[in-house]
Amino acid sequence: MAAARPRKQSQVCVQCKRSKKRCDGYVLNAVQRTPAGSTSLPWTLHGTFKKTLQPCTYCKRTLKDCSFNSSWAVSADRDSTSPASNVPLRVHGVSRADFTPGTRPSSDTSTSSTDSSRSQIYNLARQRPPAHILWRLATPPSPFSTESSLASCSSNQPLVQSLLQIYHDVMENNLACWVTDSTCPYMTSDMYKPPVLGDPNGKDSPAPEWGASWSNRMYQCVLRLDRAAQPTMIHLTPIENRAASRALELAIMSFSSQWQGGQRMESFPSASPNHLDSPAERLALGLEQSLRDLLWKQARTALQEVSELECFRVIYAEFIFGLTQRPWTDDDFTSTFRISSVSSRQDTLESEIARIFSQENSSVYLDRAVRKAHALKYRFDTSEAGLFQESEPKFSPQDRQGIGFLYWLLVMHDTVCSPMNERPVVLADEDCVMDALKQHLPAQGSSGALQVNYRWKLDMFLHDDPDSPQVPRWPCSYATAAKAIIKSTPIKILLYRYVFYLQNAIKNKESKRSVENCLQGAVSVCRYWDMTYSPFFSDLVRNYGSVPPRLKSWFVCIHVAWNLGMLLLADLIDLIDDKGMSNKTAAQARRSIDFVARIRMNGALELSELARADTASKEALPGYHFAVQESPLLTEPCTAIFIRGFMKASLYYLSLAADLWGQEGVHHRDFNKHQGMKDSLMRLDACLRALWCLGRKSGLARRVTSLMLREYYRLQESLVEANSP
Repeated sequence: MAAARPRKQSQVCVQCKRSKKRCDGYVLNAVQRTPAGSTSLPWTLHGTFKKTLQPCTYCKRTLKDCSFNSSWAVSADRDSTSPASNVPLRVHGVSRADFTPGTRPSSDTSTSSTDSSRSQIYNLARQRPPAHILWRLATPPSPFSTESSLASCSSNQPLVQSLLQIYHDVMENNLACWVTDSTCPYMTSDMYKPPVLGDPNGKDSPAPEWGASWSNRMYQCVLRLDRAAQPTMIHLTPIENRAASRALELAIMSFSSQWQGGQRMESFPSASPNHLDSPAERLALGLEQSLRDLLWKQARTALQEVSELECFRVIYAEFIFGLTQRPWTDDDFTSTFRISSVSSRQDTLESEIARIFSQENSSVYLDRAVRKAHALKYRFDTSEAGLFQESEPKFSPQDRQGIGFLYWLLVMHDTVCSPMNERPVVLADEDCVMDALKQHLPAQGSSGALQVNYRWKLDMFLHDDPDSPQVPRWPCSYATAAKAIIKSTPIKILLYRYVFYLQNAIKNKESKRSVENCLQGAVSVCRYWDMTYSPFFSDLVRNYGSVPPRLKSWFVCIHVAWNLGMLLLADLIDLIDDKGMSNKTAAQARRSIDFVARIRMNGALELSELARADTASKEALPGYHFAVQESPLLTEPCTAIFIRGFMKASLYYLSLAADLWGQEGVHHRDFNKHQGMKDSLMRLDACLRALWCLGRKSGLARRVTSLMLREYYRLQESLVEANSP
């Protein structure tokens, strides 16, 4: 029988008892008393623990000698032998054991759920952490304290569990769709095998990772890879090893903290956005903002300390932190509105939004992660080729697959984020040659070896005949829909690669023939999408309420990114044709059919339809963390993609409404009777509501939304004044 918890007076050290202070020594030592694998926090990645009792916070702050109450040690020894302490807490498929090295989730534990586990779900991860926990974490540590934020979080297991759940429901949820053995072009095998989707037994059943419960696959993958790569491919000292683990821990916590406090923004402003910076709201958000700022700064410091280390944990930490937006301060908030309030012109609005985006520097961490991943992939390939047989690491087939998965993950985000942020891709085509292309490369020394074209092509990513592709439609089986969404991911990436090709061609002032060939390649990708995934995704939007939550969170992230890519492509084609940088005949043909205008209209239309469907639904993702369950828009790890997508759609409808207002006769009658004006304002409102929803986890989204709302309400006021008697 387990020992009872010590009485309250036994939990107070002598110094706190004399000073009549609340002593937290028992709580601090309770979470540090057990080794990894029992009741230790999931952040204890190293499997180490301290036998020495820790002083309480009051004694550390006042530099007094803590009495080290012996009752704590006795209770720790007794509790560590309790059978209940060996039962991992599982929350919606994620448990503490999933974040502990050496443990792997089994299919039985990942799919089973009991009433007691559901009770734990809603008692811990699904509820908002208590205010006193957030206050203690948000308060900067004492200058005399040597403990990190992790030590503070150690005594606040509900908050830590909540942050873990967010990471699980957001990051690992999407990686199960983006990175699969059927779509990854880097399988690190000697002989390339075409990807095959579906059950090998011929059954139309979903894979285990596609269902309502999934593991922390990528997190466990990077830990496993670092263990397998040492000490042959990766050389880390014990101190460096601990620093790498700490950087990953803090990166995950900082990433997840973006969603803390978002539920305080409940209603969309209906009259004026002036209350966005009201004292009441800023006071309510101040606590969560302090927590986010503390974790973000500590994660940045930890990553700076390991910036010279090359290991898989550091790569993954830099990748996660590269997707984490910088917390915005009140000074940034004030200066933005002062500048934007003096102008109402749309070009000034766009330049102000561009200025806001320029203040984000998260791409630096993503670039570092890509370079390090490329270096480790190179070492792996050379060892596989037998160049370093004396120190060849022992990788299992699962580890080899994991290297390809992580590399493809970094290549994908490099391809998407670089053209979106107007930056060059880190890895050129010849540096990230895919397995499908390697089989067709000429041998070294042959006549065609110098004329190799490493550019990505559509046939590298196809799983069917491009002339007669399979066209899925909803409703269909869960497995069929999941396969279709998964297969669409690399096509989306290919579109952004062609956006980069066009940006590079314009920058390098390439020949008209080269630019036109690149442009036609992008058009072929769009044409294939229109024949296959466009009708399917439109079905999912129309039947939004009937789509299962997991599939809904998947397709929304791909759908928004695709349409943003289309809007970026339209801007480039417009610039190319306007400056005569392409084939003259082809440019005239595009103008004759309003090719660019149609792309912009379709992209904005798709985004506004999704925004209308999403904002009309309530609790679209039941069972997910409370911070994301209201909308799949909150499950995108890279928030900047969604912000840019709905921002460009909002600008499109704002410009369209302004143009209609300027037309003769429109402003002389009730604008609500003008169908074009009415539809534009309705779709603009939907896109702004989507941006407002993103503002629950992003200060950048809140600022962009505020600027857009000012122009929106200014236009509405002009319309009302013109139609007033």
